[in-house]
Amino acid sequence: MKKAIGFNLGQFGDLCMNIVPTKAFKNTYPNSYFTFNLSKRYEGIKEIFYNNKYIDEVKVWEGYNDNWPTEDYKNYLLNNKYDIIYD
Repeated sequence: MKKAIGFNLGQFGDLCMNIVPTKAFKNTYPNSYFTFNLSKRYEGIKEIFYNNKYIDEVKVWEGYNDNWPTEDYKNYLLNNKYDIIYD
């Protein structure tokens, strides 16, 4: 099983457009697990991603642009042992 995380930057429209590559990932790896990244800046729209069949988890993170990734986020990535990280 492949485990991936990704699509952390961008604003509302960019985040929504990233559903297309998420779908492509899930079609390529049907038994995979995909975590969708979302900046705390856009936490208010996270619910629209919860019921998407191509997204298994939504991760809200601190930081944006210059201060990303934070040490906490680096530790999260290391501890969850993702096979693929889309940035």
